[in-house]
Amino acid sequence: MSQSEDELRRECEILRAQLVQKTHVIEVFKAELEKTNEVLVGLKKKLQNDYKALTSLFRFIVPTKNPQITGFEFSTQYKPGSQVNGDYFDIFEHKDKLKFGTMMSRSQSPSSSAVVLGLILKMGRELDHMQTHHPSDTLSHLVSELSKDLKEMPDILLGYFDKRSYVYSYAFTGKMFGMVYSIQNSKWVDLFNGKKDLETHEVKLEGKDRVVLISEGFFQSPNSKGELLAHEDVMAVLANISPDSGPHDVRHELLYLLDQHLVGMPQAHDVTLVIFSPDEPVLRLA
Repeated sequence: MSQSEDELRRECEILRAQLVQKTHVIEVFKAELEKTNEVLVGLKKKLQNDYKALTSLFRFIVPTKNPQITGFEFSTQYKPGSQVNGDYFDIFEHKDKLKFGTMMSRSQSPSSSAVVLGLILKMGRELDHMQTHHPSDTLSHLVSELSKDLKEMPDILLGYFDKRSYVYSYAFTGKMFGMVYSIQNSKWVDLFNGKKDLETHEVKLEGKDRVVLISEGFFQSPNSKGELLAHEDVMAVLANISPDSGPHDVRHELLYLLDQHLVGMPQAHDVTLVIFSPDEPVLRLA
């Protein structure tokens, strides 16, 4: 056998040995990868169970009954999403008995929304005391505390209605859709467009005026063509609603718009509607 053949044989043996070694390394890596995958699957299952638990708890604490406030009609709707949950709303009594409050928030997950609710409960007495001030003061304080625990701020609306003056004072942060229909002027007015967040804004209501508040999730679920509802779509529906229609009629028309948009498709995001209106005639309180 020639020297070249011997060298070629030795090279083949070396390559074979290297191949065996690399094959062993790959097998070890594959085994470790399978173990890691099992851990990840278990962790994913645990996170899914935690997420489901948070979602169920969150749906449980969302109000299911409209409040009984003399002189006002309310119509509300909370529709949980199939993928993104985190909406919350409440209509609550104010420290001042001649006022009531409205709150709407939207977070990207039940966990971050739980932080919002937990902080509200924790700061309950402090927030109750601050209700005597502008809603922007209370909201700014709440946002300041939330920023310590959350990287992404939720959308929040906080409003107070004064029965003495029939003025709705509100402050907000993030994205929100809100309109008020003026019977006297026969037109809809945008509550948020052009307004600065974390500042107090006011709108004066009359009998049969309607305030419409919609969470951003209403505009985040695509239809079968991948299209999203726009604010203009809601405006078109509101423009065609009879001036004599009450809050329940408005809610039904908006839900019908959403249902027609999502035919055959899931509602991915939470949706919250809050509509309220003072009765006619308006009772002025001293």
